[in-house]
Amino acid sequence: MIEDTIFELLSKNKRIIDLLAKYEKEPAVFYQDAANDMDPGWNGAAMYPRIDYSIEWTYNADRKTDGRLYVNIWCLNESETQPEDIAFFLKDDLSNIFMTDDGVAYCSIWDRMDPFDGEGKEPKTYGITISFDVLAFPAQQHGTPDPVECVQRALKERHESLQILEYDCLPPTFTASDLAPVVYVREISSANAPLELFGASFLDCTLKVHIIAPDPNVRRELIQAIVHEISYEHRIIMNDASPFLLDFGGIQADNEADPLKDGQIAITGRYGMMIPDNGYRPMNKIIINQEE
Repeated sequence: MIEDTIFELLSKNKRIIDLLAKYEKEPAVFYQDAANDMDPGWNGAAMYPRIDYSIEWTYNADRKTDGRLYVNIWCLNESETQPEDIAFFLKDDLSNIFMTDDGVAYCSIWDRMDPFDGEGKEPKTYGITISFDVLAFPAQQHGTPDPVECVQRALKERHESLQILEYDCLPPTFTASDLAPVVYVREISSANAPLELFGASFLDCTLKVHIIAPDPNVRRELIQAIVHEISYEHRIIMNDASPFLLDFGGIQADNEADPLKDGQIAITGRYGMMIPDNGYRPMNKIIINQEE
């Protein structure tokens, strides 16, 4: 689960583990609620600084955001370590991290930091809440023929260094780099094409390609290369050996589009599917009247 992955990212972060109190001899990191003050896991030692976190999942058809990650950093006002000391590292270490879970990739993006004051007598607790947007990149492949898979495969064959979501076998956590950009291909629309042939049905399909890398110049160069490569060929062979034809819509690029939320390349093409042969009903009988 993504919640477990985030726990590993927090509790194994070498830049903050020495700044946190210890619970059961491990850094004091908790999902949702921290252990109470009387819990023996504290072993009578300091209970601050500590971290708790939670995720609020939402449904968003436009996939602008699919959840919110909240990381709360708690300190005492008499502690040597201040919340900002920990927040400084976590803001960078948790932002733009890709996580995979059950065929779905997620990416956390830093949004804001808000200070808060706790309750109680001196010494008082206070801290910072770091908020992240969580974007989902759900699987898009859908059988045979599959325009998504053929575009993923074409990109990988031409650019081996790409980390292509769903197509490549990727680790539980990873980041996009200028040497190994992350690519996501998704289908945004599909409709019957104005073409009819016996035994075949045709669809017009539009795909979006997300090119994710830190340097905008790297993204721009890769976008241009992909546009040129696909434009030259006019077609991409799908997983059933049939063509995904690009002459009916073509390819467009927007270098200013958000690489995570929107995608910069739009590919529109047409492909056909064989209509299943369910057999034919035999005629009941034929009557021939030779006298007429």
